[in-house]
Amino acid sequence: MSLHNGEPAWLDWILEGRKTIETRTWSTSYRGPLLLVGTKKPENHLSGLAAGMVRLVDCRPMTLEDELAACCPWREALFAWELDAVMSLAYPFTMRGFQRLYNARIPNWILEGHRCLMRNSE
Repeated sequence: MSLHNGEPAWLDWILEGRKTIETRTWSTSYRGPLLLVGTKKPENHLSGLAAGMVRLVDCRPMTLEDELAACCPWREALFAWELDAVMSLAYPFTMRGFQRLYNARIPNWILEGHRCLMRNSE
């Protein structure tokens, strides 16, 4: 499964449904489920934890219309990553994060509980 590393405060907003677009300075052709992992800094209750899952449905240049959903102002050269099928993990677990998307082995007990939800939201 691909993992997405993000600032813990933004992960909170994604998991609450307030932030439906994540912005990055780079694009990706990947589409599908992402495990959300909080960076260690700045520190909060999600730092260093895999805390939720989303589905990346599109990645395109950011527009002015994306500002509200992205919770940030438009900037040239930003990409809008459109997210849906947001799920908080009932039992967040420690996971080391890295920059960029990366693949990691996820315990089966995590995947099994969420696999059908991801499929049903397609």
